[in-house]
Amino acid sequence: MNSPRHLHIFKNAPWLFVPSFIFLSVFVLWPTLVVLVESIDQSSLTHVLSNSQLRQMLWFTTWQAFISTIATLAIGIPAALVLSRYSFRARQIIRALTFVPFVLPTVVVGIAFSSLSPASYQSGPTPLILAHIYLNIAVVVRVVGSRWEKLPTAFNDNAALLGATPFTNFRTITFPLLRSSIIGAGSIVFIFCFSTYGAARVLAGPRFPTIETEIYRYAFFLGNMPQASALVVWQLFVILLVLALTHRQKSISLAQRNLMPLSSERKTKRVYFSVAATLVAVGTLLPIAILFTDSLRSSQGFTFSYWATSDMWTSFLTSLGIALFAAMMALLFGTGSALAIAYSTRTRFHVFVQALTSLPIVISAVALGLGYLLAFRSDPVNWRGSLWLIAVAHCAVALPFVMRIITPAAREIQPELRENALLLGASPWEAWKSIDLRFLLRPLAIAASFAFTISLGEFGASSLLTRHGHETLAMRIGQLLSRPGEQLQKQAIASACLLAFSCIAIALIVEYAVQFNRKKRTQ
Repeated sequence: MNSPRHLHIFKNAPWLFVPSFIFLSVFVLWPTLVVLVESIDQSSLTHVLSNSQLRQMLWFTTWQAFISTIATLAIGIPAALVLSRYSFRARQIIRALTFVPFVLPTVVVGIAFSSLSPASYQSGPTPLILAHIYLNIAVVVRVVGSRWEKLPTAFNDNAALLGATPFTNFRTITFPLLRSSIIGAGSIVFIFCFSTYGAARVLAGPRFPTIETEIYRYAFFLGNMPQASALVVWQLFVILLVLALTHRQKSISLAQRNLMPLSSERKTKRVYFSVAATLVAVGTLLPIAILFTDSLRSSQGFTFSYWATSDMWTSFLTSLGIALFAAMMALLFGTGSALAIAYSTRTRFHVFVQALTSLPIVISAVALGLGYLLAFRSDPVNWRGSLWLIAVAHCAVALPFVMRIITPAAREIQPELRENALLLGASPWEAWKSIDLRFLLRPLAIAASFAFTISLGEFGASSLLTRHGHETLAMRIGQLLSRPGEQLQKQAIASACLLAFSCIAIALIVEYAVQFNRKKRTQ
């Protein structure tokens, strides 16, 4: 008797996706189709393979992304072991720090690694690969770590009693259970490394262009839109191929378990894990610390003059305004998409929503910006140069992450709680407000802060859409770096530090808020 009324509340759940569908169709799907048509009509696709320089660029982009992915997994898996299996005093802080590089603007990380590298290695494959490892370590820690937290220890304990070495334990027991999450994390890291822009623009330089920097060069400097569109098509082809090869990984369902105290392990293992955790913390903070120190140095000594420029703070306020607008839109559309999936029982509908909302991940930010230039260049939709279009682009980039944060939380809400509220006389809206909204407050806050941070540091689409007088702080950094002179370079570094500190503050606040709410609920 309760089920029909419960179903009555959510029978129209697919309609929650309608606003997101309209937004994604107009501002993601349509620009992408315009890019595809532009490349096909001009027959520029074959030119990429016939041109030796473009072939070399495509090959460099691919192999550096592959090496970056392997190296990130090699470092991230041990870090995931330490942070997902054991509890120790500084675990919460270190876990929050691992998330900081992921939310930092890639151009900031590029500047930091350029400052860290010797003069002869400030550009090229090596600093770019190191920057990619730094940026994406959080993906491995979160994706693999969340799976590792749920693995039972009984299998490993029994194997150890039978004489299995730790390596044999990992190879025969742990790795098969983690395979799906490792491959999933690897595919995400590869896509991010393959479509990077900010770090590549700073670190790769003109000698080692990537597909993203070439799309920008052809579209912005050369005005060759067909060739830029062709590069976008090849980029989509490689990314879709990677997704096709990795998406069919199946995983075994596991129950949630508690962390083990690190003090219960042998002294040798405790020392090893403590050193590993310390290296993670130091490796995360060192580039930012060096960047901050560099912003205070001049030929005359230490100074704060590079932080006192009005243009920097004006651009920062512009970034805050755009980020606030983008976060609000991403939260609205992302929440609608998440609830449409969580409340609907139609499998095909789930697949459709997930596929459409994944487009901004598959399509890079630079490619999306190019699509806006091509799709909205003539009346009645001549929106190029509009400040709000930058916020729309930022919203499109952040929306998939918002949806994927809220969806699992909405699915975990037990329907019986709503049914009990209805039996007690609550209206459907009151039942949803008192049950669902209460459980979703924490993921909503996380999703909003995540969208805000992404917008704050977005550099790819903004590079093509920003007009003079409306520069975001990330764009101002890129403009300053392209000009000669110590003073301008130092101003860029100071602006990068301001952006980095803002992102770090948001990440730490969110992490501590989540931990506080978790402890409060368990008491």
